[in-house]
Amino acid sequence: MNAKFISKTGPAVMKHGICLQSFIPVRFSQTDKSEMTNQLLFGETYTIIEKESKWLKIRCSYDNYTGWIDGPDVHPLTEDTFNKITRKPQLITDREVMELTLENKSRMLISPGSDLPLYDPSLNGFTINKKTYLLGKKPETGAETPSVESVLHTARKFINVPYLWGGRSVFGTDCSGFTQIVFKIHHVKIPRDASQQAFSGKYINRFEDAWPGDLAFFGNEEGNIIHVGIIMENNIIIHASGHVRTDHIDSTGIFNTEKQNYSHHLECIRRVL
Repeated sequence: MNAKFISKTGPAVMKHGICLQSFIPVRFSQTDKSEMTNQLLFGETYTIIEKESKWLKIRCSYDNYTGWIDGPDVHPLTEDTFNKITRKPQLITDREVMELTLENKSRMLISPGSDLPLYDPSLNGFTINKKTYLLGKKPETGAETPSVESVLHTARKFINVPYLWGGRSVFGTDCSGFTQIVFKIHHVKIPRDASQQAFSGKYINRFEDAWPGDLAFFGNEEGNIIHVGIIMENNIIIHASGHVRTDHIDSTGIFNTEKQNYSHHLECIRRVL
């Protein structure tokens, strides 16, 4: 779709859109050279809040995160379709990588954490903007009532996914993108950034009181939150640092077993399950 479709005046103003690609880069400012601060995953919707040339500033419906996307990436939604998708929970895939088949028989791969908007079980697919997307297999989705076991099972699927600043998919993720998507799959909503996630859920006073499934946050010398991971059994943490990996954690922080030193200093623990 050409971005010139969008107008600031008259009845043709486009207010909402949907990601119909594996992911869309969301940038800090309106240029291809700007850093990617986030990604929209397939099926996630957004509201357009500003337009400059071919660039659109959008607000993600899931977590209200804002940023700029390239006009050619935009797929518009009518107000009615946008409301149908956002006013009730949609299926979220938990499969490592899911294959979708389009009407023209072309195929695409989508990451866990992607939405399956307006999913029709009889079709094993869905139709958006008059285009039908069929699933190769029945969808695997997160538990509607999340458990520690189900969340950690999902987290393990991301092992060895490379680190990517602004990423939140199995094609590349940062630390808070990883934690957000793991919990999104299980219908537990937390903010996008680690510094925001550190205010979610219940504060845990001592490391000894932490449970598997808790979020552990780590700070720099000034005490600012710069990293997050998910505590597992036996004092192990899973987190995205270089790639999604597991390391030992104690009351001091993350002990990197390869380098034999502490890589991150523990600041706080929050329980969101």
